[in-house]
Amino acid sequence: MDQHLDEVEFDFEGMFDADYLRFAAVQLTPERNREDADLVLRLAGLPPGSRVLDAPCGHGRISNLLAAEGLRVTGLDAFDGYLYPADIKRRNARELSALPPDRFRLIEGDICDGATVASVIDDRVDVVCHLAA
Repeated sequence: MDQHLDEVEFDFEGMFDADYLRFAAVQLTPERNREDADLVLRLAGLPPGSRVLDAPCGHGRISNLLAAEGLRVTGLDAFDGYLYPADIKRRNARELSALPPDRFRLIEGDICDGATVASVIDDRVDVVCHLAA
């Protein structure tokens, strides 16, 4: 191998494509998603109206549930291929479809880019949620 590790670039779109979502669906059941969202709620102890940054939010499995619990959620993900399904879930969920923009928003951006994160949180986030699948 003649390529140095610092020269290797991660292929987001190649890794987190439609196949990933299909295979992840086996593990990420609605029950598992609910358990993970409940874990965030329990550990953070946030009252309704608290501000949460879910980064990376992926396809919204936790963001949607936290918003439904009354939190103000910003979902951030670098892969726009995930933000579309997250937005579809939000619009189709009865309890989320009529939320005002400040209660639940999705933003395309890289969590490794400090300027992006700073512009998203703008010093108004109570907790950052980072759950891996």
